[in-house]
Amino acid sequence: MFSCVTTKKRISTVFLVIILVLTLFCAVLWRVGSVRGAQEAGPAAAEYFDRVDFLNSLGYTVDSSVPEEKKEIEIPYIFSSVYEEYNAVQQKAGYDLSDDRGKQVLLYTLKLCDPERDDVYAHLIVSDSRIIGGDIAALSVEDGFMDPLVPATA
Repeated sequence: MFSCVTTKKRISTVFLVIILVLTLFCAVLWRVGSVRGAQEAGPAAAEYFDRVDFLNSLGYTVDSSVPEEKKEIEIPYIFSSVYEEYNAVQQKAGYDLSDDRGKQVLLYTLKLCDPERDDVYAHLIVSDSRIIGGDIAALSVEDGFMDPLVPATA
């Protein structure tokens, strides 16, 4: 009887050690995955100049005389048809907001210099200080547009 109890204790101890090792292993994998995910995320956007540099890299010039606007928004869990269309615009630029459903994010609006019109803005969607989406838009009712965050065409 004594050896049976000792064997059960050993088995329990070994089982507990295996569970702890597996838990530690999963935690390390999760941490590595989240670091890798942050590295694969969009361009940095923590500071105003990061956002301006990003837009400059696409060939846009920010009108620095107009302050940027910032507001917190939530990406919906369930996309309406309008949001599905907006996400299709994101996908043209290599972004996908469906991965961020339900997330609170920041929306930055920056006025762009455009020689032909005065109503062109960049909208940058930022999460964890990284750009995860956005658009270039002219807000006119008559001839407005919304384009993905891709390099400007001359």
